[in-house]
Amino acid sequence: MKAGPLSRWALRALTRPLAVDARAAPPPWECASLSACLRPADVLLVEGNQRVSRVISYLTISPWSHAALYVGDLAPEACRDDARRRQEEGWDGPLLLEALAEEGVVASPLAKYRRQHVRICRPRALSAEDRRAVIAYAARQLGKLYDVDNILDLARYFLPASLVPARLRRDALHFGAGKPTEVMCSSLLAAAFSSVSYPILPLEARLERRSLVSRITRKMLGRASRVFRFKRAPATLIVPRDFDQSPYFEIVKPPTPEVERYRLLPWDPTP
Repeated sequence: MKAGPLSRWALRALTRPLAVDARAAPPPWECASLSACLRPADVLLVEGNQRVSRVISYLTISPWSHAALYVGDLAPEACRDDARRRQEEGWDGPLLLEALAEEGVVASPLAKYRRQHVRICRPRALSAEDRRAVIAYAARQLGKLYDVDNILDLARYFLPASLVPARLRRDALHFGAGKPTEVMCSSLLAAAFSSVSYPILPLEARLERRSLVSRITRKMLGRASRVFRFKRAPATLIVPRDFDQSPYFEIVKPPTPEVERYRLLPWDPTP
């Protein structure tokens, strides 16, 4: 459904970049050096510089407000076509798949975030075949638009986030009709990893109930009477912070060649 004028205004207001103090802004990083330590299906967390980014960071108690999927050499041609069609600068370089509130699911160049704080989260033990499957799933969502016509779903981002109790902060991101929450970047990635049964949050074990006859029979046969099933959190409840804190993802820091000559670094003597 096409968004109404009020929803379009809300989206523009929420995604407008905020003024950042130049002294606090991170120095730009080299795209080549970062891509050299990235692998397909890695998750790139981004601090973000929009109003909605600040709200998500506050509600999730984390600096990370956005997550994108690195596709690298496994980028389908549809990804490059999408970046080229959108006239993205650097579309012929390393690409990311991401979900944006104002555009839906798109392919973007890695260099897009070269002036922002980022973190690499790598899924442990994910096979090469499943890496391709995760990327293929996300690529099939390209061009998918989300229904943002319900202004109630967007209005919650204009409310003072500090008024939301700590126990309700995660739920506050999913209040309303539900459609705009699907555009959350982390929901796209969670669904992609779920397509190959790869967990993000720790699995919750629950005891499977069995009938009395079944329990007696299993006991007579010497088999375990307790059978556990595992439950994963729905994709729409995953937030960027979950990739950072997940025990199933490891943090990979990009190379910093300047530290090898730390004694020669040109430090500014002024405080």
